[in-house]
Amino acid sequence: MGFATADETVRGIKVVADARDTLSNVAPEAASLIAVQKVEVAEIVSRIGADETLVDYYVHGEDLYAFVLNGDSIKGFRLSAKGLEEEVRAFREAIDRRSAHAMELGRTLNDRLIRPLLADLKGSKLVIAPHGVLHYVPFAALSDGEGYLVDRFSVRLIPSASTLVYLR
Repeated sequence: MGFATADETVRGIKVVADARDTLSNVAPEAASLIAVQKVEVAEIVSRIGADETLVDYYVHGEDLYAFVLNGDSIKGFRLSAKGLEEEVRAFREAIDRRSAHAMELGRTLNDRLIRPLLADLKGSKLVIAPHGVLHYVPFAALSDGEGYLVDRFSVRLIPSASTLVYLR
């Protein structure tokens, strides 16, 4: 079995590009699952209800960025991601084992992920777009020591903020 020639490679790339273009025109929702679609922030904000706040997380190295969007504003936060993976793993394991330690671990994650944003979380609905290890966080189970996040907000998870333009 030999390697493709340059002409075959170029033809293959063109076929894939044409297929993506066709899919983008016929079914943009499906195309968004296989290729990054540029979505303007204003379009995302327009999809957020009056009683909703979107929290879009992004992990980069030891930094964790949180962007809070609601009808009034867009605000960015730089948080620490140092040790985050271990905390998430410990929290999930504690929940699986039904350990009394789970609430304490949930409070630690809440202090890291939610508490710094709390003043900017408006309304009763929270839409969270996690990134990286945060996809494994059961956000509704995070605790502030007095109750769970789900007691304060209706919590909805989405794969990314840009998917809001395809949701009803």
